[in-house]
Amino acid sequence: MAIVVRTATASFFKSKMESKKECVECAQPIKLRAKRCNHCASYQSALRRYLQMIVLTTGFALTTLTIYLLPPVKEMIEPQKADIKVSVVDSDFKAISFMIANVGNQTAAITQVQLETKAESGYHSVHYLKSDIDHSLLDPGKAKIVKASNGYLVPEAVSHEVRQMLANQNIKLEESCELVIQYIQLSGTKFYKQFPFACRLIDRGDIKIPPEK
Repeated sequence: MAIVVRTATASFFKSKMESKKECVECAQPIKLRAKRCNHCASYQSALRRYLQMIVLTTGFALTTLTIYLLPPVKEMIEPQKADIKVSVVDSDFKAISFMIANVGNQTAAITQVQLETKAESGYHSVHYLKSDIDHSLLDPGKAKIVKASNGYLVPEAVSHEVRQMLANQNIKLEESCELVIQYIQLSGTKFYKQFPFACRLIDRGDIKIPPEK
């Protein structure tokens, strides 16, 4: 009788063991048809494990991006500096108007605006301009329209309409003028940034403009 009981018990446990399998991740015994381990929560299907990995990776990336975009964290990671951008708006032979913006994260001290030209002959000229932003501060995220001149003739920028018309005909204008902005970082470092644009050169840069009547 005892032998029969032991045999039955052994058969019972054997059948139980045969109805189980090892988890592909933690190797713990789980039910034969289990799709997910009750020990480590891993999916047993290769496709499901792959999808789970994508979800976890995406979640980690989004969490990292969210933390980075928080203003205090972003300020600690990104370098602290001013970054000046300029776009010429309009000009004639008397003055030039341009938009200036600080897209950096620190204030910039604008010290000088100048216009440099280079003719095909190789002649190079520099026009030192006066504007209302000389020796002024430009805060981060701020932009303004500036008009600069020096009382003398300066090159005239080619209008946006003409540039667009020529671009539609696949004609590229030579950018023979540069607007140069000199500014100082909060650290005391001086920067010169050049912004080239197409212009109409003048024969002489020292011709005085007659006073307006």
